Amino acid sequence: MTCEESDIPSWLNETFFENILRKCENDSTISVDSLQVSLASGKGEHYASIIFRGQFNGIQNGSKKRYNVIIKAPYEENELANDIIKQYNFFEQEMEMYDKILPECHRLLGTIDDHSQISPKSLFCDYEKSIIVCEDLSAKGFQMADRKTGLDRQHIELAIKKIARLHATSIAIEAKSGYNLKKFDTGIFNRKTSAFTSYFLTSLDALVNCISRWKDYDYYVDKLIKLRPHFEERARQMYEPKENDFNVLIHGDLWTNNLMYKYNNEQKPIDVQIIDYQLMCWAPAAIDLHFLFNTSLKEDLKRTIYDELVQFYHLHLSDTLKKLGLGNKVPTLHELQISMLKNEFSVLTSGLIEQPVMILDDEFAAEADFNALLGLDSRSLKFKENLYKNEKIHSVIRYLLPRLDHKGLLDC
Repeated sequence: MTCEESDIPSWLNETFFENILRKCENDSTISVDSLQVSLASGKGEHYASIIFRGQFNGIQNGSKKRYNVIIKAPYEENELANDIIKQYNFFEQEMEMYDKILPECHRLLGTIDDHSQISPKSLFCDYEKSIIVCEDLSAKGFQMADRKTGLDRQHIELAIKKIARLHATSIAIEAKSGYNLKKFDTGIFNRKTSAFTSYFLTSLDALVNCISRWKDYDYYVDKLIKLRPHFEERARQMYEPKENDFNVLIHGDLWTNNLMYKYNNEQKPIDVQIIDYQLMCWAPAAIDLHFLFNTSLKEDLKRTIYDELVQFYHLHLSDTLKKLGLGNKVPTLHELQISMLKNEFSVLTSGLIEQPVMILDDEFAAEADFNALLGLDSRSLKFKENLYKNEKIHSVIRYLLPRLDHKGLLDC
């Protein structure tokens, strides 16, 4: 949608983009004209930031070049969102990812003649004002898949190939460059902050309230009530890297809306890029896989090809690591499957608590802002109760609760 003039911050002008281009090209004569700005997301809805889309001409030595960019900036009007952002260092981490780590990932892939692009290219990161400017993938024909429908096999395999490359190159960076990726330790669950705990616990309460009305579900109600006091610690332990596990730089928020696909004329997906790197951290790779499968994969595929997709990931991970000269870092498929089992508590957090808000009906989507997710007021609690009225989530609950229980994951 087009911005109202009052929605456009005063700094988002032609001078702002001129300064970026002049720094990038080391040319003080570059000018900008024909600037257009639109709002790429609802203010404060679904994001811990406000996102603009910009189009403009860069003029250099008499020639023009058209730029299509995304501008990501703090949502200054939301006090709760800004408090969370500070605790998690969202922008600092994402700027470092776009500015330093992802370019190195792409450089490493280039050394093995792999020119696939994992993410959009960064044009500029303002560390002082927490502003990120990167290429607009939609101008290249990329778009999001339907978050409510779920990803089919073609979509999910493209995503797995890219996440395998991201994981593999993160191991190479840590092993070869001396760059410390292990410093990233603020995944959604961590030892530094409990800012998201209210969302998970109140959502768990809403889940319990939902199944308490179902026949013969008293057993699971009792299990979840007893699990509640231990929930956060179990999740924190899962996100901590372990010596006997396969640790990488995980994306941390790998779901449909953070994947942008390109399609051919038959509307078949042919490429994907990963966006939004605010929650990446050094942790078991299994967390990314569980998160992706349980938030975004079509339900029938979750129940039929889960292990097969882990094997598909292993194939592309090992291929990339071996080409990078790090064959000794490749876990066996059996070791990876053991890691998936050890970190399967993520199925509970992603499948039963995070997925409901990701596939909520359109009538409730506009209410899904930071305050609704993290608040404790009546509006927030009602919002979470509504999440569990979705019949699709009821099917997920009926499938996952027995599966989790059979593996001991509901035990304290």
